[in-house]
Amino acid sequence: MNSLKLFLLLLIVCLDKSPKPLMTQHPKPLMTQQPDVGLVYTGESVTYECKVDVSSGWKYHWFKDGSEILNGSSQFFIHNAAVTESGRYRCMASRNQAKYKTEQSDERVLTISVIPVPSLENVSNWLDVFPTEDVKLSCGMTTNRTHWKYTWYKDGKEFNNDVSFDLDRTNLSISHASHSHRGRYSCMGKLKARPVSSSFSSELTLKVYGEIHCLLFKNSLKKDI
Repeated sequence: MNSLKLFLLLLIVCLDKSPKPLMTQHPKPLMTQQPDVGLVYTGESVTYECKVDVSSGWKYHWFKDGSEILNGSSQFFIHNAAVTESGRYRCMASRNQAKYKTEQSDERVLTISVIPVPSLENVSNWLDVFPTEDVKLSCGMTTNRTHWKYTWYKDGKEFNNDVSFDLDRTNLSISHASHSHRGRYSCMGKLKARPVSSSFSSELTLKVYGEIHCLLFKNSLKKDI
């Protein structure tokens, strides 16, 4: 019985020292991107990171549209992004003076677009109104409209007084217009997810007639009759 136990013990030791199977496939790095979106705007920053889960001592290679653009660090940065930096990005790792290379990572497609300018429109019938009439203005981007919220300006200053807004401040509504509402209106967009702001829209000028204009209008009607 003791001989059998000794035999089994020696067998276990021998099996434990047997050569381990070699890795037949090259590892594939994981490439991440922050912000994790396909569309960014000019002036933003983008950070890529390349990781290989096995072993160490890796040197990293970065590719854009199939051509190597940088090597060395596991991170790749785009600062103050420009439209020309749009493209297809991948990474790869190597070591032992590039004698051993990993596969290339999955591709990330990055689109960099100029920050859009919102369009300002008059939704009501007129931009010259009499006191107590209603006015409605609409501000919005032509694409990805719901990704933005809007800030309104009157005569160049942010404006919130005696008006109402809908969700995301897309529409500005004036109920019972008065002299205080007269002026030049504009708007700008702010991206909800990131600190990106557009330039100002074109302006619309709202005119609100006073009592003297109403009186002249009534007198004119009497003469016509």
